[in-house]
Amino acid sequence: MLLTIAQIVLLIVALVIIARLIFFLQKQQQKKRLVKKEPVLCVDLESSLEVGRHDDLSQPPFAEDDLLTNEGNDFDDIGEVRVVSRTIEIVDKIPAAEKEPIVFARKNHGPKTTAPVEQITSSPKKVQETNLPREIISLTILAKKGQLYAGYDLLQVLLAAGFRYGDMSIFHRHENLDGTGEVLFSLAQAVQPGTFDLNDVGAFSCPGLIVFMEVNGHDDPLNVLNTMIDTAKLLVEDLGGDIYDDERKPLTAGSLARLRSRVLIQMRRKANI
Repeated sequence: MLLTIAQIVLLIVALVIIARLIFFLQKQQQKKRLVKKEPVLCVDLESSLEVGRHDDLSQPPFAEDDLLTNEGNDFDDIGEVRVVSRTIEIVDKIPAAEKEPIVFARKNHGPKTTAPVEQITSSPKKVQETNLPREIISLTILAKKGQLYAGYDLLQVLLAAGFRYGDMSIFHRHENLDGTGEVLFSLAQAVQPGTFDLNDVGAFSCPGLIVFMEVNGHDDPLNVLNTMIDTAKLLVEDLGGDIYDDERKPLTAGSLARLRSRVLIQMRRKANI
């Protein structure tokens, strides 16, 4: 399956957003360690996610091999888009041998709701801190060409998949489906600024999503990765679209094996500290 230029551009933007979100999170954690304050929800990211700002990261969240360039990209290929309501569009199946058991039950989406923000927010437990450099693994979900993920339908699907709105104004998947426990992985939109505004969810739409996890912040990161992969598959089943790996290629058995290998390498390094 060939990527369109528009999809390539979205994947590049998605990785830039992840880098900025992780850098912001790292700065917040450093401040918390200095002043010993509790985590604060819904941090304003406007100053930290300015378009075109280039931060000097001493520990970039991506290895050099993971960085993408924008050579040959052209926005002229981005045509007219239309907002679509939730439909079931099953993408090409990952081979059965690669599938992991789903760790949570599917839920009925129910009717559209305008529930108060506090009912769908969470109080994240801090991710474990280690002396290892940050290792981020991400997946990108792109809507079909010419389509967008619409606000209310997207919100219902995210809540049904166990996500809760919280820190950094993005969604997080916790250990427990009620939004408690350690944050396993997070979800942002694939275009700037990456955040979500629940006060205007009815007018919100986006062409793609990114889910990402920090490998070295968990006791069992391999299980977290498997859960993140399964969750991405569920989102695609409900929203439609396709899943791409961190090399902007369609998710395959080979790319799944490569991602799991990255996690295993980090687990060995952590065990040797």
